[in-house]
Amino acid sequence: MSSSSSSNPSPFGYDASFPLAVVGATLFCLLGIIHFYQFFHYRTWVFYPMLLALLMEMIGFISRAYSIHHTTVLAPFLISYITVILAPSFIAAACYMVFGRMIWLVTPAVWREFRSLWIPARWITPIFVTLDLLSFLIQLSGLGSVASAHSPNISPEETQKRLNTGISTLRTGLIVQLFGFGIFMVIGVRFIMVSGKWKSDWPNDGGRWRRCVWAINICCALIMLRAVYRVVEFTGTQGQGSYFDRYEWPFWVFDALIVLSVFITFVTVHPGQYLPNSFTGFRLSKKHLDSQPRELENRFSITAIIGRHPNNHTRVPTSDTEAIELGRR
Repeated sequence: MSSSSSSNPSPFGYDASFPLAVVGATLFCLLGIIHFYQFFHYRTWVFYPMLLALLMEMIGFISRAYSIHHTTVLAPFLISYITVILAPSFIAAACYMVFGRMIWLVTPAVWREFRSLWIPARWITPIFVTLDLLSFLIQLSGLGSVASAHSPNISPEETQKRLNTGISTLRTGLIVQLFGFGIFMVIGVRFIMVSGKWKSDWPNDGGRWRRCVWAINICCALIMLRAVYRVVEFTGTQGQGSYFDRYEWPFWVFDALIVLSVFITFVTVHPGQYLPNSFTGFRLSKKHLDSQPRELENRFSITAIIGRHPNNHTRVPTSDTEAIELGRR
């Protein structure tokens, strides 16, 4: 974001396209209708941060379209600027929360430890959501400085000082977000790799749940690319901004299209299609999931042996009691 000049009074720093802004607003609104329907249809309450992200994008692009034809009114521009930058933080939170539920759904208790997942299952969601919240608050602080720089009652020197402070803070928040994404993707790939070790104990869906895990990892990689773009955008010559800050096409390629792709991906691979109702609530009782008697964990190794034996024609046990009884035989 660069300060406006007399030759280019647009607060965007370039001649923003009104038709593109209308198309963007329309697409986000359509995706919002679909996501809201899926949210209530599948009752995926855990996915609520994704709806917040969509609402912010809808507001952001509607405000962008309005601001293009009302360049002297700063409020719509600032609303667009703030919502579009902060929305991906809620996408990240949604990905972290659904990934945590997937781990609790498909991972036997004996595999939920550090040596298997590199982060214990019960700490995966809290750690990454905390990092995301920290990134969000830092970015929000930076955006506050940027917004205050547009006050008409301060000197040009003070305006530039606040802009520089805000942009620097925004960049720091995005770097924290990148750090969280990087670790999360390592954990995500690790989970996909080790989950084959308990393949016989996957939910009875033919491994369909892996599509959702892959979708989460791919979407996180896309949002990570978008964060890299924003970091580069906010790294420019003092008072002038970077190349990405002076032209509109990078915004559409590296921000709008990426975020649109993420929302479209979760329309086609919605977590509600893979998580049972008991795992889609606002809260998940981990104590209940961890309260199985230790001897029942032997079920995983017993069913794995039964399932892998080439000459075995015995049906797989359908309950913990039956599994233990078969193990005694």
